[in-house]
Amino acid sequence: MSVIGLVSPGSMGSAIAACAQSKGHEIIWASDGRSPRSVGNAVRHGFTDVEDLRDVAAQADVVLCIGAGWGDWQNEVAHAICVEGTFEGTYVDANSLPEAETNAIKEIVHSGGATFVDGVLLGSPPVDPQMSIRGYLNGPGAQEFADLFNNPDIPTMLDAQVVRTHDRAGYLATAGTPRRQRGYLGRADLFEWVVMDGSPGVLKMLFTAYSAASHGAVVMANRAARAYGVEEELFYELTNGFPVDPTQDGSIRGLFAGW
Repeated sequence: MSVIGLVSPGSMGSAIAACAQSKGHEIIWASDGRSPRSVGNAVRHGFTDVEDLRDVAAQADVVLCIGAGWGDWQNEVAHAICVEGTFEGTYVDANSLPEAETNAIKEIVHSGGATFVDGVLLGSPPVDPQMSIRGYLNGPGAQEFADLFNNPDIPTMLDAQVVRTHDRAGYLATAGTPRRQRGYLGRADLFEWVVMDGSPGVLKMLFTAYSAASHGAVVMANRAARAYGVEEELFYELTNGFPVDPTQDGSIRGLFAGW
């Protein structure tokens, strides 16, 4: 069992920490300066309050920082734990910060003798067993940290053995079956950390760009279809031979169907 210091127990942080808690790890947190909502989340999950971030530094084996903040919030937290405190373990920042800000936190963490791991989260808090969510990590110590959360009895995303190749139409062909078809949805502990070679921040940026554009277009099209009375026909076309493949890279075929 490991002691995981959580900063902070918001909606996402408390849900992620609860996944580790379900594996037998102890979750500690500092109530000093936290909002009533965060305090309520921590109390509801039974996390141990050590009151101050320096106490988190003294007692935690690893620290996970997840939370919305402005300005130098993340820097101040890293400084309090790794410089003012005595923490020399693995410090994971999963706040999806720009590269310059991530590097600034990394320098703070290293200056105190701790190991820095960069991370991001894709999805909503893992409280619905029908929704899967993943976090991505990069850095020394990332695999050891991921193993605290991941359940070895449940195949991970990487076990799908997806193979990507370019076919003549310019698509990225995939091998393997979706997670839903492989029967992994509906389990209580779907959350997993995936260790990657590339930048988690760049992944989050591109994922956000893709999902925001696609979801926005879907919402507008659905509302217009309802308003003009063509909703039934539109949904039929979208579910019967819909011509757009999200894996198409556009290098050979044009970006739009019919080109």
